[in-house]
Amino acid sequence: MKTDGWAQLIPLARLAVFLMAGIVVADCAYLPLPWWLSLSACSLLCSFLARKSAAVQSVCLLVTFFFLGGYLLQNDKDRVSVDLPQQEIPFEAVVMSEPVEKNKVVTCDLLITNLAKPLKVKASIWKDGNSLSLIPGEGISVYATLKAPSNAGFSTFDYRRYLLRHGFHATVFVYSDSWRRKSVSLKQLSVVTRTQISALAFRHRLLERYREYGIGEQQFAVIAAMTLGDRSHLSQETKDLFSQSGASHILALSGLHLSIVYGLLSMLYRGGRRFRFLHEILVLLAVWAYTMMVGMSSSVVRSATMLSIYSLFSLQHRDKMSVNVLAFAAIVMLFVRPMDIYDVGFQLSFASVLSILLFYRYVNALLPSIRLSLIRTLWQMAALSIAAQIGTLPLVAYYFGFVPCYSVLSSFVVVPSAVVIIYTSIVMILTGWGGVLAHLTAAIVTGMSGFVRLVLGCISRFPGATISPISLSVVQVLMIYVIIFALYAMIRRFVMVNDEHFS
Repeated sequence: MKTDGWAQLIPLARLAVFLMAGIVVADCAYLPLPWWLSLSACSLLCSFLARKSAAVQSVCLLVTFFFLGGYLLQNDKDRVSVDLPQQEIPFEAVVMSEPVEKNKVVTCDLLITNLAKPLKVKASIWKDGNSLSLIPGEGISVYATLKAPSNAGFSTFDYRRYLLRHGFHATVFVYSDSWRRKSVSLKQLSVVTRTQISALAFRHRLLERYREYGIGEQQFAVIAAMTLGDRSHLSQETKDLFSQSGASHILALSGLHLSIVYGLLSMLYRGGRRFRFLHEILVLLAVWAYTMMVGMSSSVVRSATMLSIYSLFSLQHRDKMSVNVLAFAAIVMLFVRPMDIYDVGFQLSFASVLSILLFYRYVNALLPSIRLSLIRTLWQMAALSIAAQIGTLPLVAYYFGFVPCYSVLSSFVVVPSAVVIIYTSIVMILTGWGGVLAHLTAAIVTGMSGFVRLVLGCISRFPGATISPISLSVVQVLMIYVIIFALYAMIRRFVMVNDEHFS
């Protein structure tokens, strides 16, 4: 069949779109789980029976993924919806996040381990010296009432939906005299969950190692976010500074951070082809261990999945990414966690990478070939930032109500700084608590994070640093993306370039 259209060039992207559509429809319209499964099986059977007609078979397969998306979403919703006891009960749990100090409470995520099935709970524990010293991976015994997620009467934010979409089964308020530390059994948990708990505990030890060097609070917060994915220490002022300067993405671990780690591990290999496969496996194990340690956010999981695919391609001497590879990563993630489709990090991560794949080569071609390598490198960085923003600006405007105007300028500061901070932090960790080299690397990391905050503070104060307020509806956002894809189609048609990123 002649592949002269987009649809034939991106089969996995088509499947991903129909899978997402099924997830969204199932979230809006209830249909019992067996119905979704039966419809999926019927449409899959039809695709097998229609082997003689490629068009009919393709349609049946797309419909199969649509119904499969509905099944995955409904199954996830049924899993989160549980019957909770109406009275106070004793239970054991393990801390699954860095505790965050609020006005009168300490909030953290708990995983209950001794009920009929593990339950993920958002906990608010009365603030005192005991609760302030809680750490990830620590076990506690609690006597309290579990409540279904609900909204606060004074807030317009749908907190209930937010919790359900992030896999929380309940919320709980715990008084000071209603809990104590206890060694809890993790046998009921899966191997993946137990590994994640160990990884989170290890991250806390690394954060404590950072503190040993006496790093300033907000400099520590920036370093912790950029290297270990812990954003719990960031002040609102720091968050606003990075957002208004268009550099907030550097605080959320993503492809940039994971690529830096992957690149460093890959550079350590100096062997021949004989052991390259073993080396790639070890590198990927390290990458996924890092992904677990930093909390397995959607953007990091997407990056780890794509790096895994890239690694397998590199072994076959096919060192390129494509829209199909990106779509495959989305399908894998949504099969495992269908609720991720509503995660802002998931949406921004995939939108930025897709936009780079589609627009980067055209933006980069706007500047004629330059022999001076420094200027060429700077333009390539700018082109990459512009291409990414084409895809993310509608979402940024929709979720945050403003658009940063100096993101390209900020990228010249934050991207090189991120490389220095991550590499130097690794050296700082490996050199231990003492020694001249350890303190030297700590000074470099501290100085670099302070430099980033200083420069971004200046950029955020530039005239017209942000365009706000912006209020967009979902329909308006979708129409903007229709315009963006139409613009890409027009550019691709008139430039007449064979786009290798579809293969």
